[in-house]
Amino acid sequence: MVKNKRQNDFLRNGIINTMTSKEIEEKINNIKAKHKEEGQALLIALYYSGARPNEILKLKSNDIYKEGSTVFINLQGSKRGLPRKIQLPYNKPLVKKLYDFAIRHPPEILLFYHYISRTEKKYINKKGKIKIYTETTKLVYYYITKWFDSEIIPYFFRHNCFSILSEVGYTDRDIKYLKGSKTMNSVLPYTHLSKARAKKLKFGFNKF
Repeated sequence: MVKNKRQNDFLRNGIINTMTSKEIEEKINNIKAKHKEEGQALLIALYYSGARPNEILKLKSNDIYKEGSTVFINLQGSKRGLPRKIQLPYNKPLVKKLYDFAIRHPPEILLFYHYISRTEKKYINKKGKIKIYTETTKLVYYYITKWFDSEIIPYFFRHNCFSILSEVGYTDRDIKYLKGSKTMNSVLPYTHLSKARAKKLKFGFNKF
């Protein structure tokens, strides 16, 4: 069972207590870490991209770049996800902070290498063969649960991002692309009602 304040409702009822940009900014400004700027940029990338944690950990300095007033995040994708480009407005303070962090590094340098763990794990596949894979997100989970007092885990940002986009009018096909999904089947589990919207919902009998 997930013991998590922000996640319990959407796992159980499909309702999410969304995190605003103001909330994430306050949290970012108050985190304590040895590599604070790197941790801040990591949180910003997770918040605004909706990417999987392992996709964020693959980002190199030249994967974040600016064209005009738009900042691009070039996501490679993962075993389950497709590559795609996320476009963000440069005029948002946190987006600018992420971009400024990225351009201070030489090309082809992993941006978040202090938060990458390389723990080998074994599992048995459907054919009964033992497979070994490298777990890269363990440190990310550790630090985020520490920074947020166990209130959230990294995958919350993914649900948070696509739930907000759904409420402001993005279609399922839009979210499918931004999420890097191969099919439409995995879109719905990541889009939830916000608590604020759920409180406002009324049956529309006046419309029919």
